[in-house]
Amino acid sequence: VLGSFQQLIQNYALLQQYHIIFVPCSNDAALFGLDAQARDNLRMWVENGGKYYVSDWSNEFLEDTFPQYQDFFLESGSADLYGVYDSVGTVLDPELLSWLEALPPGIKDINPKNGGGGFPTINNLPLIETVDNWSGISATPPVMVDDGMGGQVNVGHRVWLEGPGDGWDIPVNPPHPLTVTGQYGCGKIQFTSYHAAEFFDYVGLSPQELVLIYTILEIGVCQQDLPPPEG
Repeated sequence: VLGSFQQLIQNYALLQQYHIIFVPCSNDAALFGLDAQARDNLRMWVENGGKYYVSDWSNEFLEDTFPQYQDFFLESGSADLYGVYDSVGTVLDPELLSWLEALPPGIKDINPKNGGGGFPTINNLPLIETVDNWSGISATPPVMVDDGMGGQVNVGHRVWLEGPGDGWDIPVNPPHPLTVTGQYGCGKIQFTSYHAAEFFDYVGLSPQELVLIYTILEIGVCQQDLPPPEG
């Protein structure tokens, strides 16, 4: 049944029909529906195994629902930047790096399939150019929960990719997270400061699409059922 995103997040029974939810850039039309009930629904859905991916200008859907996990750089009091920036990020995760390194040349560089140069490649690993970042994470604090054995475990964000800002609202140094995933109960949350895909007129996958594919697959399994953080 087709419906609005607002209807989805305000109805837990509808959320239960999905394993993963993507909240792409500029979903602001649904923001007025992100009320207390919708936030509770999303947290319960993720706690029970849902996978929740949010990108760039839709950051409110992450920050308002899971505020313990990250802080954002602000411009005029908002995490939505008025200007966009590209960032040459560094892959921090060794397994992601190995996967990218093992890809065939035709996937690493899509320019020959698209009439020449102009598109980012992954020929300079561990560096990856991300195109059109519209927000920036300033911090990923630890989020501690009971591990069931008398100790504590950090379920806060894992940083997969970090890079410099634009030098205006987001500093060039130190580098800031561009791609993160965290655990909430049995589910996962994910955020990228850049679009899932920026270009629309090409054959193949851009570097940021490849990173998204890998991280979406990585968050697809409940590896350890932990309690959600308090508060």
